[in-house]
Amino acid sequence: MAKKQIGEIFRFNVIVPLWLIAILVFIVTIASYFYFPNNRDDVKFIATLIGCTAAIYSAYYGGIALRRQNEREKQKSSFEILSLLNRPEFVEVRKFIETEVKEPEKISDTDLYKKIKNDSKLENAVTIVLGILEDASIAIQEEYTCENCLYKSIYKIALINFKGLKGFIDQVRIQDHDPKFYIELERLCNSWESGKRLSDGKPVPP
Repeated sequence: MAKKQIGEIFRFNVIVPLWLIAILVFIVTIASYFYFPNNRDDVKFIATLIGCTAAIYSAYYGGIALRRQNEREKQKSSFEILSLLNRPEFVEVRKFIETEVKEPEKISDTDLYKKIKNDSKLENAVTIVLGILEDASIAIQEEYTCENCLYKSIYKIALINFKGLKGFIDQVRIQDHDPKFYIELERLCNSWESGKRLSDGKPVPP
């Protein structure tokens, strides 16, 4: 709260809405037109200038409102994706990585691939987890979501799952002869790990 000046008893803030100012200006302009007939050309010019200014402001305000609405929609979409992280498959895969893949470099790609393939329930969970993270990456690139929201929430989750399952992913690419399997997730993790946003290359939030 600002300190009172010497001799000041009280202060208060008055919020004047723009529509009220517009009405006052309109009334003054109309009154000037009738009370000062010799200056009607000047009044017309001022009225035109005011009208143009109001139109420009209206367009500017509308643009800001639209941008804010778009940002809110992106945030909403982001939290819809984040809600999927509550699925039990994420817990199952996390437990598997913590117990079986503590040090990814010490387990071969083929052994990791066999471990997952030999457990249909685990394989299904891994497919769902990687699929959701892959979709999140695509949504970011298509500017369908708020990347900052997702980064703050799933950066570590995405990195842990990708690195922990990298050997499996590489084997899937080899077995299915498709080097693009989960390539969008890889792009996301590489970008975030380098400190850059995937959507525009700008620095990630602190």
